[in-house]
Amino acid sequence: MNFLSHHALARQIATDEPPLFYAGNLVPDWLGISQEGSLKKRHVEGKTGPLADGARLHLAADQRFHTDPVFVALCNEAKALFAPVPLKRTFFFAHVAVELVMDAYLLRSDPTHAADLFQRLTLCLPEIAPQTALLLERESLPELAGVAERFLENRWIMAYETDAGLARRLMQLGQRVGIANLDLDSSQKLPEIFAMLYLIVASETPGLISRAAPI
Repeated sequence: MNFLSHHALARQIATDEPPLFYAGNLVPDWLGISQEGSLKKRHVEGKTGPLADGARLHLAADQRFHTDPVFVALCNEAKALFAPVPLKRTFFFAHVAVELVMDAYLLRSDPTHAADLFQRLTLCLPEIAPQTALLLERESLPELAGVAERFLENRWIMAYETDAGLARRLMQLGQRVGIANLDLDSSQKLPEIFAMLYLIVASETPGLISRAAPI
């Protein structure tokens, strides 16, 4: 769920593509939230257009990023930090938490990343779900449309400005995949865990993003 990290990479290697390119670069993760399916490599093979190009970049970057030894090590460190909290699917939460903290670093160190993303998405919002539906050979994707609209309207990633906001977003994503809420005492520990995780992840974030660039 590292929206800003994907956007930072897109800006590094493609500075002036149509807005749908940058939207397509987020679509695979938005589909995961909407639970309307998943966008795979086969969906974009041989496809043209900016949204398909952006989705292709996301998939290629994920393939390199998720196998980066530094990312794997950070996930293991996050898992250890979350150990005192009674979470089911601890590795899922650790993986997502590292990605959230990467975005938090980008947001806190340079707010223009988020401003640029929102500006580009505003220019193409009505086209995102219909164009994605074409790639998936679906008639429509109403949940995806709603996710994209709420992402833009609520400025979803701005919650990453604080550790409490990171904790809130982690729990919301957990609910989306059917993981029950923590009790009050456990949930109150999460901001402190995110503060410790930030110190570990922040310095590694630029390198992780650069190494995720497709060769």
